[in-house]
Amino acid sequence: MKRLLLSAISVAALTACGSGSGNGNGNGNDNGGDNGGDSSAPTGQISGITGLGYETESQSGVINQNNEFNFKDGETITLLLGGAELASAPVQRSMTLMDFFPTLPSDAAGLRQALRLPEYARETLQTASRSSSTSNYTQTSSDLYTASNIMRLLVALDEDGDSSNGLDLSSGNWHTKLANETASSLNLASNMFDFANSQAMLNFQDTYAHSINMDVAEPLAVLYDLSQVTISTNRLSGFTTPDLSPSKTMVYEYDAQQRIVKQTSTSSSTPTKSIVFTFEYDAKGNLIKDFNEYGSNTDATLNTFDRKTYTYNAFGKELSRTEDYDQDAGGAFRRKIYDTTYLNDRVFPNIKTYKVDYTADGTFDYFSKTTSTYDENNLITTSLDQTVDENGNPVSTSSRYVYQYNDQQQVTRQDYENSFSGDTAQSITRNDYTYVGNTITNTETYINLNAPQDSNAKEEVFVETLNDAGHIIKKTKAEYRYDSLDAYGEVDYTSDSNERITQCLYSIDNTGDEQFDYATKTIQDYDANGITSISSLYDDDNDGVFVHDDTIGASYGSQGELLSENRENRLFSYSSDTTNDGVRYLVHEYLDITREVLRNSSICKLDVSSAK
Repeated sequence: MKRLLLSAISVAALTACGSGSGNGNGNGNDNGGDNGGDSSAPTGQISGITGLGYETESQSGVINQNNEFNFKDGETITLLLGGAELASAPVQRSMTLMDFFPTLPSDAAGLRQALRLPEYARETLQTASRSSSTSNYTQTSSDLYTASNIMRLLVALDEDGDSSNGLDLSSGNWHTKLANETASSLNLASNMFDFANSQAMLNFQDTYAHSINMDVAEPLAVLYDLSQVTISTNRLSGFTTPDLSPSKTMVYEYDAQQRIVKQTSTSSSTPTKSIVFTFEYDAKGNLIKDFNEYGSNTDATLNTFDRKTYTYNAFGKELSRTEDYDQDAGGAFRRKIYDTTYLNDRVFPNIKTYKVDYTADGTFDYFSKTTSTYDENNLITTSLDQTVDENGNPVSTSSRYVYQYNDQQQVTRQDYENSFSGDTAQSITRNDYTYVGNTITNTETYINLNAPQDSNAKEEVFVETLNDAGHIIKKTKAEYRYDSLDAYGEVDYTSDSNERITQCLYSIDNTGDEQFDYATKTIQDYDANGITSISSLYDDDNDGVFVHDDTIGASYGSQGELLSENRENRLFSYSSDTTNDGVRYLVHEYLDITREVLRNSSICKLDVSSAK
């Protein structure tokens, strides 16, 4: 019997989640149904889904076209997508998908909190390679994020693409096709906002030639809709900055999918300055228009602009981006165009081209091209940057990245080759990566190919240590000049029981004498809704006495809504109109508006500089 992917859940917790599940006692007649179970066993139903595999202690099969499965009293049912265990729940006669995620919130305050909490432990990995195969962030996971990732796959694999009539995975025979996949290979525990672009999902889309492209809010919205759970909320209408001079007013407008389509910012300066941001999306939620237009005169004319338009392939990967901009209101706009082709027209960029008209004369002045190659595991092996002519023919090589990997498909070496003379690099910046237990080490050296004696004149050793949950607990960085220590720094992390970072303590030796010269602290305080304050303290002579320097903070309302923050002195206001499409709205509210309020992903970034 396969073990549960998610935490074991009790009947009491299930009842409390309010998903409207049935009260089946397991004593029913067989309803027929080709679900592969024992035809003499009772039959249950999971509304809204067909074609998923399932297992109980005594039964196994595939949920049939009538949403049916077989079970016996007192059993637990585990949902399977091929070889991947998705989620488990105590069996009931009548079930919804929400029964498999009993910790998911049922109101706006809970959903806001659930969206925010995991990312307070999310920290940029400074040892990470620029290669797409390596995550740039420490691990973040939660039941909400996992549920979103699972639902994204189920929605993407639905045969007719219409979730309102349920999700049909049987017609595509996906349970059989994905027999070799696991929850790990599908990266189901990743951050929901990174999931589609993770190496696992890029490989999935390339291997099965099937797109998971959709609006980021769609998976959770479908889960709640199919389970008939409604979240109502008031939408953020805008903010003001009355304590700033000049003050600013921002007004938001939304489309039917609860996405921002217009932001209007007006300042109290003389003359009044207005900035209008407009956005449009395609049917899959991809941004196709991003206009930033503003004016600084009294006639309200938007006389300066930065206008971007986009196109995408079926996998949601950007094919083209055109940027028109006029920074001086001179009436002659400049233009930049980016074009990308993909291997098999799917997800891995092959050639990216760029051209720009700097002078607004309608003629492009500069052309460049980036060509990428991959190995048999779809890991990038080279990325070559070249200047080209208007026909795409190489003129000169600018730089090249070259990557090597270990058997776990982790980057072990990144060479940045630059200062090219013809096709020959004159220098290499080399990063060697090692992985020992929970520690990642990045050793960076400089290699002068023309003057080997000058190689390794500077070396940096960056070490990051994670705990077993994948959250960072320490960073150290040592800089060397000709093998002598030049500067050293470290950051020690403190976290609470929810893995939220509560303190970063920096200690810096900027003279290389192996004695710390100064220290700083960054302290983050929370309530149930999120960060309430970030304080900075300094110890300039490393005597252990810290002096308070600055605190920024935020306040929240009864529904977890952001009311104010003093980083930019904003006061937020909300519409009196209630939307019942709260799941879609709240995901977009978090992602597009409140995600970065008092959450600086580089707040504990370690920089070391020598005072010599």
